[in-house]
Amino acid sequence: MDLHVRIDRAEALRRGIPTSGDRLTIRPTDEEIAALPSEDRELLAARLQDDGSVAARTPGGEIQRNQRLIVAQPTLAGVLDAIRAEEDAVTIHRRERLERRAAAREAYANACREVIEQRRTMLREHRLPADKGWDRYEVPAPAWPKADAYTDSGTACDGEIRAALIAEIPGAVAWQQELEAQAVAAREAALAVHEAEIAERERQKQEAADERRRWIEEHGSERLRRAATEGIEHGAIYRDERLELERPGWIWLDDVAGDVDEARNPPGEAFAVLDAARKVEPQATLKYYRVIRHYTDAQLDEVADDPDFEPGDVTGYVAEAEFLGRTIVFGPVID
Repeated sequence: MDLHVRIDRAEALRRGIPTSGDRLTIRPTDEEIAALPSEDRELLAARLQDDGSVAARTPGGEIQRNQRLIVAQPTLAGVLDAIRAEEDAVTIHRRERLERRAAAREAYANACREVIEQRRTMLREHRLPADKGWDRYEVPAPAWPKADAYTDSGTACDGEIRAALIAEIPGAVAWQQELEAQAVAAREAALAVHEAEIAERERQKQEAADERRRWIEEHGSERLRRAATEGIEHGAIYRDERLELERPGWIWLDDVAGDVDEARNPPGEAFAVLDAARKVEPQATLKYYRVIRHYTDAQLDEVADDPDFEPGDVTGYVAEAEFLGRTIVFGPVID
């Protein structure tokens, strides 16, 4: 019988065994095989492949049929010693895995017991949130701890917690029903508010459409009335004409080139702008206006001889208000 294995060349060197490579064929006699105890023959048979190779085994217990057994000495006894060493490693690995599983189960059980006690205290003190369901209290159930790749996934202990609370605390079921009723009432109230908001928006939208139609009939230009009659989009025409008629001197903020910011420490003349704006729009507020100016070389050449030219940003104060749902501004600095 031929047994194909691999030799541990470092160990062979320590023992003074000459080797020419790591692959090795051991040829025990029929008498040596027959003299082996039955359990040794079973160990060898479990690893032996059809081509005579002796397969290795991982500590996890998997037989690697494409990997040859590594032996320390090139004898039948060396083959059996290597097989026994791997079997011992498998046994140790399984024992450690079971110990880790037991520790994980115990840790999970302790965590579940802690959650049960926390939720029991919350229930007694009526500190459970009314807008959450029975299984979603502030104290979450622990996740199953995964000690290693071989640990069972397990299941959450929410069911155990629920059962313990209902069984041990008087009135728990009634309290659960009260919480659920409160949650239903809260959802219904929120839905009613949402529906009322939708209805109000629709009402305002219809009022705005009716107001636009009346205004166009009474004040609109020929262009605006024709666009409305033809069903052509005319919102911008309507807003511009109404702004010009009802807020003379004001413009849309979107049409302003600069930035409008909060006013800080305004000079006295800034209030003249605000007073003039409030004659038309009483709700106007004072704002600071600024345009950062950039000049090309050609522009600077054109004004090089102009004594009145002062390069720099355009700044000043304007009034701001709301009109037709948009922001408008007023002031000489933006003319």
